[in-house]
Amino acid sequence: MPSPQTQVFSLSLVERGEESDFLQGLSLLANPFSNVIHITLLPPRQIYFGRLSLRALSTSFPALKTIEGLLLFPASLEFIESQIEIPEPSTHLVRLEEVTLYEICKSGNYSAQQLIPALEDASVERAFKSLRSLFPSIALAKHVRYELSRKEGFRGTRRQISIMTMHYLSSSAGNHFETTIERSNGRSMTLTVI
Repeated sequence: MPSPQTQVFSLSLVERGEESDFLQGLSLLANPFSNVIHITLLPPRQIYFGRLSLRALSTSFPALKTIEGLLLFPASLEFIESQIEIPEPSTHLVRLEEVTLYEICKSGNYSAQQLIPALEDASVERAFKSLRSLFPSIALAKHVRYELSRKEGFRGTRRQISIMTMHYLSSSAGNHFETTIERSNGRSMTLTVI
């Protein structure tokens, strides 16, 4: 039996996970859920990281500290970087400490038309350096890249091909970062910016 502090619920989404269905379903729930501090959307649904999803999550789950499963795409990166230019503090998920964003790209043998080519690591890293503009309490951000492939006679399969982890180090002098990028081929790189 869940503890009184634990709230468990499920939003019914179509298998492909339409963002509008998610946002509409969320608005129909009796919210806000002020005790929910962690949300995981599994498997990563087609709910994109952006202004609309952040507004809905902020309204419904104001105490969120961790969110996993939103998809990252080029417009997400543009949205994050655009927040630097806004002088007033963000009102989106001000307590958020950890975020894990997913990117799903296709391999050469998969022909899903809605999938986009892989985002450039440098673009993702640059945008992640700007996440403090959105989330003043951020301590950890992850970018997990999956590749979809199709084998003869089977449904598409997912394979994690890289993960970038950025730790936001506290400092009164500004933003300090430690970034680790791990690839499925065993290569790893850590970069600290102070």
